[in-house]
Amino acid sequence: MQNEYDYTEEPGTDVPDYPSTYERSSSPPAIENEDDQELEASPSLSSDQQKHEHKNRGCFRGWGLEIFSLFIAISAFISLITVLEKADNLPIIGWTFPLSLNAVVSALSVTMRTLLAFAIGSCLGQGKWTWFKKRQGSLSRFIAFDNASRGPLGYPCVQSLITYKGQVDITGQNNSKIVKATRLDVGKWSRETTAEIGFVEEGFLNNYHIYSDVGIATISVLGFVNTSTSQPSKPPSVSCQTGNCTWPTYSSLGVCSTCFDISEHITKDKGFGMPDVSVLSPCHDSSVVFVANYTTYSVPYDSGRPLLIQNTDGLANQSACLPRSRVGLSAVFRPNETYRFANSTSLLASFVVLELQTDYWDSKIAIEDSTPKATECALEYCGRIHKAVMRNGDIVESTILESTSIAIDSFKPLGEYSQELIDVVQKEYGNSVSDITLKAFAETNNFPTILERNDLQVEIPITADVPEHVQRVFNITQTSIVTMMRTLADSTTLESIAYALSNSTNVITSFDNAAHLLSNRMREIDGSMAYGSSEQWVIYTHVQWRFFALPIVVVVAGCLFVIGTILDSTRLQIETKKTDLLSTLITVVDPETRAFLRKEKRGKDKDEDKVLAKVDKEEDGLVLRFFK
Repeated sequence: MQNEYDYTEEPGTDVPDYPSTYERSSSPPAIENEDDQELEASPSLSSDQQKHEHKNRGCFRGWGLEIFSLFIAISAFISLITVLEKADNLPIIGWTFPLSLNAVVSALSVTMRTLLAFAIGSCLGQGKWTWFKKRQGSLSRFIAFDNASRGPLGYPCVQSLITYKGQVDITGQNNSKIVKATRLDVGKWSRETTAEIGFVEEGFLNNYHIYSDVGIATISVLGFVNTSTSQPSKPPSVSCQTGNCTWPTYSSLGVCSTCFDISEHITKDKGFGMPDVSVLSPCHDSSVVFVANYTTYSVPYDSGRPLLIQNTDGLANQSACLPRSRVGLSAVFRPNETYRFANSTSLLASFVVLELQTDYWDSKIAIEDSTPKATECALEYCGRIHKAVMRNGDIVESTILESTSIAIDSFKPLGEYSQELIDVVQKEYGNSVSDITLKAFAETNNFPTILERNDLQVEIPITADVPEHVQRVFNITQTSIVTMMRTLADSTTLESIAYALSNSTNVITSFDNAAHLLSNRMREIDGSMAYGSSEQWVIYTHVQWRFFALPIVVVVAGCLFVIGTILDSTRLQIETKKTDLLSTLITVVDPETRAFLRKEKRGKDKDEDKVLAKVDKEEDGLVLRFFK
């Protein structure tokens, strides 16, 4: 038997007016389950009894799941903020939890979002009852409430923007090392007591046998080889575990180079005969004898051999005595024998390089028409202030200060001597740090006469703006000075330097590099260390808190909405229906209302805003009424 409430609506047909077959005042249909019995039994209670029963049930009856969800959502949100606060500005490697930060944030966000959305959805469903209980409104509002309780309006999202940025951080203190020289002590000598000494007073000078330092001798030559193409040498013995290190300002003993153009001292001479004066000329040791016109360019220098370049007149490829080296070279070791370094107090050696323009060697012009150039370069002991930085394994050491000053009381004769003898020595040697009469290209005897002195002390001026921890005074032993000078004065060494400079396109750069290599050798010999800090590229987690304001507002508003809905529903003593579809159907089961709504839905001028809805409370429960 077809239910009397069912009907079949055919398109284009009118729905007849159905008589009411169920009056609320008549006896209800048979009740088949306990829930229906309870529902139908309630109208028999008086209004006071219903209020008393509702009060006894408690204001949170029927809201247990929503309250629990709200509690978990708030807990998840607080946990999310706590996790983000801990992770903010934290290196990625500092996150030790088994799950990644993104996984934890996603889990907490989904938990909070889902449970909060569930509670809000239920309260939106309940809200349509409390809203229309207090006031009437259009049917469209009722539908909007119902849709919101089931659709996306009930699911506010929470997001926080997490970014990752990298930066260089110090990961270790004093675990990076770079070698420096705090003093220089190389070479050996032994006193020869049997040698005769011819000087003013017996015992004032002594003869010594000098043992050279192989490393210094080798570097003295290698420093000039291929320096026209080589880059400045890197500091030796650098230790940096991460490949990124910085060192605070440090000092080191070294050798400094300074050059000046002295071309004004060049003299040009014409001659007739054989140009065989230079040791670098093939005619110097030739058995062939001839005479021809020749040109000589020379620089007067108080060295062991004349400094000059000479050849027969004409082009280079037509000459009879083309020099084996393209430069003329000589050296002196006393400041008073130099042109530009007479006031030097720490002179190791001064060189004059004489060269002709490239066009002559390319046979484009004759030697007599060539333009010569002379450069005087000095190597001096000096104190250097450095800074060093290593990035990706590539170290860059910069020199921010160089000083050739010496301490006033340094390099004084040892022993008690008369002032007369001291004056004689000072007049003879002046500012020279050598008591040996050295001549370039000259064979020195094995027993040089030396006046024993205390250490030469090179110092950084007190006026220099350097940190207090930086060493300012550096000691150089007399044996070191004598050893290095004798090496540079040796014929083999000077000839090798001359050949090396023949391949150089920049004499000044060549001497700078040679000084740098000598300084590095001095640092290796001493072996002292400057300590720095190792650095590493570290990725940090950053939370963009300004984008977290909206989620906080949404969560707080959602919680207030849930709590407000529960309290409002309790105040109005409305049953907890929420999104229950059956409860909605129960309130509109009368045929007249259903027919009215079908007619409005089918009508040509249907408009949900013209249909008003109102929830009334009767003895048997809530009733949803619609009217225009």
